[in-house]
Amino acid sequence: MMGLAQKDVKAKVTPDMWLQMQQPLNLPPKRGETTATHVEIFLPQQALVVYENATVKLITHISSGSGEEWCAYPRNVPAWVGATTTTLAKGQKLKRVCGTSVTPGGVFKVYRKEKDWWEIPLGKVYNPIYFNGGIAIHGYEDVPFKPASHGCVRLPMHIAEYLPSLLKYGDDVFVFDGVKEPEDYGAQKPPPDKPDPTDTAD
Repeated sequence: MMGLAQKDVKAKVTPDMWLQMQQPLNLPPKRGETTATHVEIFLPQQALVVYENATVKLITHISSGSGEEWCAYPRNVPAWVGATTTTLAKGQKLKRVCGTSVTPGGVFKVYRKEKDWWEIPLGKVYNPIYFNGGIAIHGYEDVPFKPASHGCVRLPMHIAEYLPSLLKYGDDVFVFDGVKEPEDYGAQKPPPDKPDPTDTAD
């Protein structure tokens, strides 16, 4: 975006960049045959673009999956892998789960939206828009200019305030990972979370 490599993106707009921003925007969508409104997510650039009838409606920076392995105690729902409730049976101990922080490339559709702060197993997210299993585009208070999430697509909070009004159920979401075209993956699922094998709690 703006002719900059991701590593050169700074939190401050320079005078030269400001002049560039005053020029007419020429950013045609990568995909033309799609729903009237669609999303294109670019993982190498850590950027997201919303198009309506091939016209740019929104450009924002994001923070996607870091690629790191993690293990944690679920804080909300489900209480453990396979659970359908947050309530543990009497005497049962909460068990740790592990996963990989990946945002898969592919072609998806918006299938669920929630309002305000929404509880998930690893914390809370704001105005989540789900498009790939448990992976959502959502607001978060920490959105660095690099991949840092558990797999979701983090947005600045002020963007997450109004993004749900731009997208509806069934809108296409294309995730470009810089390796293959989204269509080569199809609706690629994220790696599943698993019980932590080192947690021997009964």
